[in-house]
Amino acid sequence: MTSNIVSCLCWVPRGASKEKPDKDPEDDDEIEDDTIQPSDNLFIVGRADEEFSSVEVHVYTSSEHHAYSHHEILLTAFPLCMEWMDYAPDKPAGTRASYLAIGMMSPGIEVWNLDITDAIDPVFTLGEPESTLMLASKKKKKSGVTGGHTDAILGLSWNKVVRTVLASASSDASVKIWDMTRQKCVTTIPHPDKV
Repeated sequence: MTSNIVSCLCWVPRGASKEKPDKDPEDDDEIEDDTIQPSDNLFIVGRADEEFSSVEVHVYTSSEHHAYSHHEILLTAFPLCMEWMDYAPDKPAGTRASYLAIGMMSPGIEVWNLDITDAIDPVFTLGEPESTLMLASKKKKKSGVTGGHTDAILGLSWNKVVRTVLASASSDASVKIWDMTRQKCVTTIPHPDKV
């Protein structure tokens, strides 16, 4: 028997996703099914089973009272938290898009473009890769604000007013404030316990 665990849930504001399928124009029915309408409600489910972890983008059409899975993103680790944001750190200033930051059992924070349905890699990862962290932990731990977390990411919060800022909380007993334009940690706030 396979266990299937839903680990986190995230809503996307109505009309935020601008996904346009890249399909053959002759497949009109398929294009219509895959096109997210401004009136559609999107929610994202973080999920894990014995073989893999993923996030699934679901569409709920309130006019038809129907929900379906739009697309899935395979992950490298168990997802613990997610935060949707419309700030596009890899696009020109002022560009809005639909991005998802995912905190997992690994210390990096993956940032995915939800408008791309067949992405196999995140747009970028905040923090150092796990292999680099393992090497660094064998040496003396470095202090400073630019490094990533050293343990699982337990919480994420995007600042909707100062849209270039993301906060992360971790099992490493710290909160980090990230500048998304530079994809760097600008502040680390120590905490006496897991956050």
